[in-house]
Amino acid sequence: MDNYPRFISQWLKGERFEGLDFPAGGLPSDALTLRDTIDSLRRHAKSDKQPGYSITWVTRRTKQLGTQTVPQRITIETESDLIALAGKCHEFDRFTADVASIRASFPQLEEWLCTNWNQVVKHHGDWPDLLTVCRLWADRAPGSYVREIALPVPTKFVERHMSILQMLLDHILPAESVDFEAPDFWSRYRLKQDEPFVRVRFLDRQFERLTGLKIDDLSVPVSAASALPIAGQDVIVIENKTPLLLLEPRENTIAIFGGGFGVEILGSINALRQCRVFYWGDLDAQGFEILSLLRSRVPHVQSVLMDRDTFQAFEQFIQPGNPAMLKDLPNLTGDELEVYQSVALDNLRLEQDRIPVGRLYEVLEMAR
Repeated sequence: MDNYPRFISQWLKGERFEGLDFPAGGLPSDALTLRDTIDSLRRHAKSDKQPGYSITWVTRRTKQLGTQTVPQRITIETESDLIALAGKCHEFDRFTADVASIRASFPQLEEWLCTNWNQVVKHHGDWPDLLTVCRLWADRAPGSYVREIALPVPTKFVERHMSILQMLLDHILPAESVDFEAPDFWSRYRLKQDEPFVRVRFLDRQFERLTGLKIDDLSVPVSAASALPIAGQDVIVIENKTPLLLLEPRENTIAIFGGGFGVEILGSINALRQCRVFYWGDLDAQGFEILSLLRSRVPHVQSVLMDRDTFQAFEQFIQPGNPAMLKDLPNLTGDELEVYQSVALDNLRLEQDRIPVGRLYEVLEMAR
């Protein structure tokens, strides 16, 4: 019923319900249909036993049907009548109780309520926990870790309700506590998280020369990776772990474990801007999706051994891939896009583990 949303908006603003009155509309010209229509209107009209609409009747004389008493206007007198006609009695009772809780907890959400009342209905049953989370969030110390907030609900509750919580917290928290440009929910509210780590192999003993420690393979927080002494070097991002471990020493070169779609975090390593960056992944639909994702964060990355020549040279190792729908991958070159569409449509895969790492070094030397 179109009038119900308008009524809810008026109710939230404290406006008095003035009732609704409108013409009954055109009537059927067929006598049998007219009788059924009138009977139905009478049966569902307001009475001592049920709320609903009132009918204003008028007696008319028509050429086809003679003299008939027919409905002229329909009137909805009270908000209870409107709510009943909309079939929202139970929903409205729950809604008013939830609104009362929200107003009592956070008066600053009043404007939000008026424009997002459907969210109140949608999340009925969740409001006690949602409001508790918001209260604890508002009282947290600046720069807290996520798990320092003593939430009485599982973290997964927050993860499932990020959309509604973001709506609420954006209105509840002071502007200086919200980073509206942040890339994720947690950092939007200036909360610390366990940082992802980047696994790096130094193929030229750089780390050993700097520290005296015979270490060529280590993992560092992604925020610390920008401080690595890699400017001007070749960086090879490797999708799978076995090829990473098989890489042989190479001058001025480091290798980074991509680990699939996790490559996105590499975009925050500013040091990569001063390096030649290569990506080597599986020759399948997912490999090209990962390449496109990485290039969205590291635009100058070059693919290696992900071309048609490689695919044909090792065709004896081609296997069925993981079925994938064709996607729009705007960050691929024309040649890469052609191979991507071919392997995706035919559901084929050439795993990078099947290609000797020596072939990788041959390609890198030609790229110098």
